[in-house]
Amino acid sequence: MPEQRPLVSDLAESEVLGEAIQYPEAVPQIIETLTSAMFASLAHGFVFEAIAELFKRGSAIDVVTVAEFLKANGRGQECGARLLADLLDGAPHGAHVADHVAIVRDLHALRQIRAACEETVSDLLEPSARTPAEILDRAEARLLELTVVRPRRSVTPLSESAPAALSRIRSRVESGELPGLATGFADLDEVTGGLKPGELILIAARPSMGKTSLVTAICRNAAARSGRHVVLFSLEQSEEELTERLLCTEARVDLAHVRRGACSSADLTKLDLASKRLGDVPFLIDDNPGVTILEIRATARRLAQQHDVALIAVDYLQLLGGRGENRVQEVSEISRGLKLLAKELRIPVIALSQLSRATEQRASRRPVLSDLRDSGSLEQDADVVMFLYRAEYYLGSEKAAEQGLIGACEVILAKQRNGPRTTVPLHFEERFTRFEAVVRGVAS
Repeated sequence: MPEQRPLVSDLAESEVLGEAIQYPEAVPQIIETLTSAMFASLAHGFVFEAIAELFKRGSAIDVVTVAEFLKANGRGQECGARLLADLLDGAPHGAHVADHVAIVRDLHALRQIRAACEETVSDLLEPSARTPAEILDRAEARLLELTVVRPRRSVTPLSESAPAALSRIRSRVESGELPGLATGFADLDEVTGGLKPGELILIAARPSMGKTSLVTAICRNAAARSGRHVVLFSLEQSEEELTERLLCTEARVDLAHVRRGACSSADLTKLDLASKRLGDVPFLIDDNPGVTILEIRATARRLAQQHDVALIAVDYLQLLGGRGENRVQEVSEISRGLKLLAKELRIPVIALSQLSRATEQRASRRPVLSDLRDSGSLEQDADVVMFLYRAEYYLGSEKAAEQGLIGACEVILAKQRNGPRTTVPLHFEERFTRFEAVVRGVAS
């Protein structure tokens, strides 16, 4: 093995601390960029903590105050007068502080990267022999933690943060801006505030209720309105099938006619215009079959590195592979993995889910949380749970028409951590696979 590169610079660390003591105007820049953990020398880390604490208190920062603080906090032996004198002797002009801070910060980052790689090598050599997918997932997670590190923010007093918060609220009220990502359905956005970063949103229903149509509509709307990329992992339908559905939805053309090749020239014209509109929408489809939650997370991380990803959706959860002695444990791992992905990438994640047949045994046929299939962890991990219910599915077209329920759909918000439990009406035009908002009982 080649000799390891020394990822330490005592000189750079000493110069940063010396500049902080000798040039107080450099202290804010230093403590906003560095932390004590970024110093390879333990003694240097203690000196940094002393400087940061004195600055926070508004006390003078010089060799005497720093020495007294270290002594009072039991650090006098590790950081004696000789060390502080050496820091002052080596301190250059404060104009170079940014360059020296960058050296300390970058060497710390390189040490972290090396440690992450060493942990991955350790995983490879474990007797328990993790699978390649598990090792890759752990390695990517470690490295992602390093790449998403953001500069530290200084503490903010409430006297400053409260007026800033009020300003944001006023701006939101005046502009109608949502705190989360818009779904494109006004009533749904009103009760949810949009899809928020870090949330796991579950959309569940019995088969043929329109889950895929709703999630593709939300993905399309979110991508078009935000201008950011949206990723749909489709485990059930191919990219070709989904794209045809999207075109028919956009053009308001009967999907059955398209699949039979029975389109009129007018339909083809509408589909052509729809194709041009959708061509500008940053909507990505991954239709790899039989993927696992580890593969979903790995792909999502890579896409997030390449694009500004606003939303990830999975259709559907029960088709994902996972680890566990039984299906309940597998679904628990999948549910937890999707929630962690949402928090890790700081974006909303939508997962579609099937419901158990218990719904069919209920007089109202409307789903409840206990109908979630395979695992109670779905209810626990999800921040929002939406159920779809269409009376037409159970009544049949004739009876539904008599009762004025053709196309009527209820989005039942059975769980919402930060909002009310309520029901939002939508209209589903089945031949176009298109969901639309309902205004005063009329689809729009």
